[in-house]
Amino acid sequence: MGIYIELNNFEVSKRLIFIKTAIKYKAPDYSTMIQELRDSHDMTAEKIAFILPVSGASSVSEWARGGIPHYEVGEALLELWKTLTNKTDEDIPRLDRWSV
Repeated sequence: MGIYIELNNFEVSKRLIFIKTAIKYKAPDYSTMIQELRDSHDMTAEKIAFILPVSGASSVSEWARGGIPHYEVGEALLELWKTLTNKTDEDIPRLDRWSV
């Protein structure tokens, strides 16, 4: 009974609920970015791996097949992609996992 009363007395700001429902974050589509680097800038998996802080080209090949890099490496790949393609954060290709 005590927890029920506490939950009934818990109030959340309407603005907080609106902000929570308005945020539609989608993860970056690393395979599309790698493909664009290959097509437009002649970057192979080996070249990308040499520039990024990863152990080898097999990591980059895994991301091209749909894998997800660690946070720091993903940020480095985003920066590399933005630098070589002269694009901004708004241009980052995103995964739409909830589309029907």
